Amino acid sequence: MVNKKRQAKALAKDSQSDLSDNEESKHSEASGAESDDSDAILGVQTKKKPVILELLLPTGETEILTSFTLKMREKKGQEGGVEAWECTLAEVLTVLKRNGYPLENSFVSFFSPVFLAYINCGLDPIPKSIKIIEDDLTTKDNKYMLKLRFKQGVRSEY
Repeated sequence: MVNKKRQAKALAKDSQSDLSDNEESKHSEASGAESDDSDAILGVQTKKKPVILELLLPTGETEILTSFTLKMREKKGQEGGVEAWECTLAEVLTVLKRNGYPLENSFVSFFSPVFLAYINCGLDPIPKSIKIIEDDLTTKDNKYMLKLRFKQGVRSEY
């Protein structure tokens, strides 16, 4: 139990720095996505949003990470204004896996308060085109919360 609390604290620290800075640049280099510099060059605004992560793990355990930071990018509308803020779900999963969560070959879904249901995103690794927008975040005690659910997928034993 104490070990899990330490791991959660370490993950919170990592998420604040890694997802927003280091992880984004590493993830961008590997995927060919735009980095912070190209976001600035293209005029794409970014903002950091602190959230609470509720993880329903494949083992059946539930973990709550109280200080996780999402890097949100603006999504422009047809007239050029900001339509919504979004982040890539694959970036969140990369940080979680790097911090020791057993998420490989899991089915990934997130809770959408818009549909009042879990939205299945597919088997890990999920595509980088799956985005989480601000409307997909629930609120609890005036804080944003992202609920992720993982189910064990098919194991390949080749």
